[in-house]
Amino acid sequence: MLSRSLETVSLRMERAAANAAKVAQFLFEHPEVACVHYPSLLPADDPVRQLMERQSSSAGSTFSFEVKGGQAEAFAFLNKFEVFKLAVSLGGTESLICHPATTVYSGLTEEARPAIGITPALIRYRSAPSTLMILSPIWHVPLQGESTEALGRPSLSARAPRISRS
Repeated sequence: MLSRSLETVSLRMERAAANAAKVAQFLFEHPEVACVHYPSLLPADDPVRQLMERQSSSAGSTFSFEVKGGQAEAFAFLNKFEVFKLAVSLGGTESLICHPATTVYSGLTEEARPAIGITPALIRYRSAPSTLMILSPIWHVPLQGESTEALGRPSLSARAPRISRS
């Protein structure tokens, strides 16, 4: 079973990275996203991007971004997801999304988190090979702030995201 899985690992990784690049570009252009932390989106002369291009064939399948606002806006965004799992483990085979400040970095003080780039608005995303689908329907609802009642789902408040540990 392991050898069969290894036969396609490079194809799966390439697809996941290509999907992540498309999602990162979409978010980079979205007016409700403050910034996207993805090396391929840095200017061509940026040393981080140059290092990534020398050492790898892509920026990978995991990146982070910050929504405009703070923790309440990040929670509202995360709580509207039905397509991706809310999870702290980013090593699975499915697309995952999490809020690092209240999950993997919750043990740090509020003062220490910003020093390493962990803000209340930060969201981490891991793309899977098969989850790209059509970007607009997946990302439209969380980013546009539309009422979820119109979509037949309960209204979501700015509470802690429903995190599942996988």
